[in-house]
Amino acid sequence: MRQILAFSRHQEQERRPVQLWPVVDEALRLLRATIPSTIQFDVSVVRNGPAVLADATQIHQVVMNLATNAAHAMKDRPGRLGVSLENVEVPSDLVAVTPGLRIGHYLLLTISDTGHGMDAATLDRIFDPFFTTKAPGEGTGLGLSVVHGIIQNHEGVIKVYSQPGDGTRFQLYFPAHSGPATITVSPAPKPNATELMLGNGERIMVVDDEAILALMSKAALDKLGYVAESYTDAAEALAVLRAGAQKYDLVITDLTMPEMTGTELAKEILSIRPQMPIILTTGYTATLTLDRVQAMGIKEMIMKPVTIQGLADVVHRLLALKPSPP
Repeated sequence: MRQILAFSRHQEQERRPVQLWPVVDEALRLLRATIPSTIQFDVSVVRNGPAVLADATQIHQVVMNLATNAAHAMKDRPGRLGVSLENVEVPSDLVAVTPGLRIGHYLLLTISDTGHGMDAATLDRIFDPFFTTKAPGEGTGLGLSVVHGIIQNHEGVIKVYSQPGDGTRFQLYFPAHSGPATITVSPAPKPNATELMLGNGERIMVVDDEAILALMSKAALDKLGYVAESYTDAAEALAVLRAGAQKYDLVITDLTMPEMTGTELAKEILSIRPQMPIILTTGYTATLTLDRVQAMGIKEMIMKPVTIQGLADVVHRLLALKPSPP
C-alpha cells in the first residue's frame, strides 16, 4: 500500500494552511490544454473561502486524477466536466449519515461528468486498490485508491454519486483550518521557478496509449521548457524513432499498452540507439523493480500518477548525465 500512496516526492506530512482555489485554477489550466474540445467545462470556484491544512501538490493531483477519469468516461461523445469549489456548513443530519464528517465549516470540491456513470456494484469497489472498469491496457485502477488515501490523510471525506447513463459526481469535503485568520495564499502546487528543474529545448518523446495522459505529459514537459511530442501508438512511435532517433534526447513510455508493452518498446529503442535515456511510467510494480528495469537498459521508473515536480526532477537529472562512451 505504501507504493500506491507514495506517488510524489512530497510526503503526506507536508501540510500547511493554503487556499485551495489557486491549486484548482492551476489544474484547470493544464486540463483545458489537454482534454478534447468536445468536452465543455463548467467551473465555479469561490475565492473567499477559508484556508485548509493541505499538501497543495497532492490536492492538485487529486483534481487531475478525478478530472482525467471524468474525461475518460466521456471520451466517445461530447460531454460536460464540472468543477466547483464552495464554502459549506456541514449540518448534523449529514454528519449522521456520513462517517468522518463533523459539524462545522468545510470547503467542498465537486468534480462531475456527464459520462456513462456506474452501477451500485461498481460504486462499492471503486476505491479498492487495482480495481478498474477499464479494458486491459487502459489503466491499472490505482487512481481512485490514491485519491481516497490523500483525502483520508487530510481528515477529509469523499462522497460519490453515480447512476448508469447519468454521469458521476465526486464531492470532497476539506475541513476549514482553525488556525490564524491571516494566511498567505498558496501559489499553484508547483514549486516556484527557482525550485523547478527546467529544460532548455531538449526534445522528448512521450508514449502512452491513453491520449489524455499522453497530452498531459506533453503539456507538462512543454511547460518545463522541453519540446515534447506525444504518441498513443507504440508501433508508430517506434517507426518515428527508426527514422530519426538522434532527434530525440529522451523517451518516456507507459508500461501497460496494447500490442507492445513499455519494456518491449524500450528494448527496440535501445537496439536502435543504445544510449537513449528511457523513463518507464507505471501504476503497478508488483513484478517490476527499479533494479530490474535498469538491467533492461531503462534509466528510471516513475510511479503513476506523475507529478510535475517528480517529472521535472527525473528528466533534468537524466539529461544532465553524460552518456558513457559506446
